[in-house]
Amino acid sequence: HATLHNSGVEVFQAGRLFEAEQLFGAAISISPNEPLSWVARGLSRREQTKDQLAAADFRYAAELYQKRGSEDWANQLMVAADSVHKRRFESNPSQEGKGLGGQFIQGAMTGLRMLAPIAAKALVPLGLGL
Repeated sequence: HATLHNSGVEVFQAGRLFEAEQLFGAAISISPNEPLSWVARGLSRREQTKDQLAAADFRYAAELYQKRGSEDWANQLMVAADSVHKRRFESNPSQEGKGLGGQFIQGAMTGLRMLAPIAAKALVPLGLGL
């Protein structure tokens, strides 16, 4: 799982979003209860304007975080999911990213770029990585 996830982060950073989506999806198939990969795939889908799929990934990650007792993460992901889902219906794209959901997504993307490889590598000793 960690190898696929980290590879997804690398190609995401290189701007190869479809490939990143595929790698995160493969990581999810190996470890479906790891919310970080769901968030990462959601971010890659969001960047490709696959808004409904991105929102679904964020919602599922929120459920996983909620089961772990991480209410703050769960709530932020639900707001992000709503924000991404709504943007396709808004007539004023200049407002995109200014609300709480947009702020979360921007912060999550920055966090993904900087911390996800470290977080995914941390999964290996727990038996959650490859």
